Amino acid sequence: MKDFVEYQSIVDQKSVKWIFRISFVIYFIGIIVGWFKERALSEAFLVILIGTAILYFIFLNMKMKTVITSKHLEINHPFIGRYLIPISKIELIDLITHANLPNNRRTFHSKLGTLYRMFGNEGLLIYTQSGTKFFLGSQRVELLNEKLSQCRKQFTIGLV
Repeated sequence: MKDFVEYQSIVDQKSVKWIFRISFVIYFIGIIVGWFKERALSEAFLVILIGTAILYFIFLNMKMKTVITSKHLEINHPFIGRYLIPISKIELIDLITHANLPNNRRTFHSKLGTLYRMFGNEGLLIYTQSGTKFFLGSQRVELLNEKLSQCRKQFTIGLV
């Protein structure tokens, strides 16, 4: 079975994309207007544009990585950290679509436990044998659910 790998970046979120697009357009306009009116204004907009571009590339590289192999589920979140759980320790999986989650980057929810997500409101609510639960957000939630269920099924019938 092929491993499941998903990368989610904060700049993939529609609102973040629009914020950066609008900012870049405003800065380019500022540079052009400043070039004809006063050079110092153009230089100021250029510095702000460079700073915003650096911020964009930093955000572009801040990705959440989800990997499912036949033996474990690995989550590497840029803000929460790395979480590695053996497939054998997963008790139950619930598919959650259209969850009422806050738009901010909160990392804990009173009903869903720890939130491993970059954006969106779809994912899996995973219960472990130790009694902990966590929400694993995904942009490909159906495939994630299928792969994780497949791994659990293979593990329980002793194929792994």
